[in-house]
Parts: sequence; C-alpha cells; structure tokens
Amino acid sequence: MTLRRDQRLWAEHLRVADDLWFIAHDDRTGKPRVSPVALDCGLAGALVGELVLSRNIQVRDGRIHVLTGKLPDDAATLEILENMLAEPHHDVRTWLTYLSQNATTTVTNRLVRNGMLEPQETRRLLKTVIVYRPTDLEGAFWRSGRLEAALAGKRGQTTWGEIFLGGLLGAVGMLQLDLWDDGPRISEFVHGILAKADPSLREITATVHSLIGEAVLRMRH
Repeated sequence: MTLRRDQRLWAEHLRVADDLWFIAHDDRTGKPRVSPVALDCGLAGALVGELVLSRNIQVRDGRIHVLTGKLPDDAATLEILENMLAEPHHDVRTWLTYLSQNATTTVTNRLVRNGMLEPQETRRLLKTVIVYRPTDLEGAFWRSGRLEAALAGKRGQTTWGEIFLGGLLGAVGMLQLDLWDDGPRISEFVHGILAKADPSLREITATVHSLIGEAVLRMRH
C-alpha cells in the first residue's frame, strides 16, 4: 500500500479525537507526549467537539444544547449524545470532567476497531504492559505533518476542525513542545483564528485548558 493511498484512507476515517490521539503519542513507542490528565481532558474535549462539528450540539454559556438532525454514525459519540439527551441539566464542564475519566480508552478502542491501532505487549520495569501502536507508522506520522501544513497555511484552506484540533493541542500543552519547526507561528495563528471560531469550540477549548490547570494545581498541593 502506497503512502498516497494511506493518506486518503486515514483522512477519510479519522475524527478530531483520533487525530489528537496520534499527534499526542510517539508513533514508534506508543508513549504519550503529555501527562495522562492533559491527554484525558484533551480527548474528552475532542469528543464533545466532534458533536459540535457534526451539528449535533451547541455550547452556550457553559450549557449544552442538543440539536435536531442526523445522528452521529460513530458509536462513541452517539453514546455521548444519548447520555446528554438523557441528562440535559449537566453543563459542559461536568460533561468534560465525566468523559475525561474514560476518554483515552474510548478513543483507543475506536482506533482499534477501525484497524488503525493494534495492542502489543512490552516489558517495562519488570512487568508486561499493553502498548497501542499504529498499524501504519507512515500514516500516523503523516497526521502530524498534515496538521502542521494546514495550520502554517501551506495546504489550502484550513478547516474549523483543524483549528479546533490546534486549539486543543495548545490546551494540553503540545504547542509548547517544539513538535513543529513553525511552532511559535502556528500557536499565534491558532489563538488568533480560534477567537473567530464557533463559540462552542472556544468554550470547549477554554474549559479543557481550565480543567487541566486545576488538576495540575491539585497535584502540587
């Protein structure tokens, strides 16, 4: 399978949370590049954001409003939407806190089901652990490069999904990790354009950042 064909396959199947998972993990070792708390909160935000991008929900003043329309074709986000319908009194902070408890598992399982991750046993500190690695290393590496090109203005028009993903990477601390050569300029661009994005996406990104900050403070005390 050529890289060109892999690019089409991955572009067709990956959602925001999937992209965040791959960019936030070392594609060869499977280890996360950020703390578990940051990863969990970021992926929770991505899952809720997917419902915004598919026009299933809106977030206004911290409240979630479910919209009528076509249901998600993804089991993970459909379950989240159904839970939101069943318990409409919870605000976005509550949902993100709740979803962060299992967000990494939810997204990992989705990628395994779609054939993009596979579990592998590895030895660490005298014990065997399960690490999830991409089934195609070139495809996984390409996700980061693709987003860098989009956010640096090197590849056509940047989508709101890509802007939102960039905002989440900033919220979890990845734009500060020198992941890309154009990192500082990309960070400036993302923060500037995110201010013009759907208010729902701005609220989710800000809440993710806030939850991570609060968790860090709790761990320091």
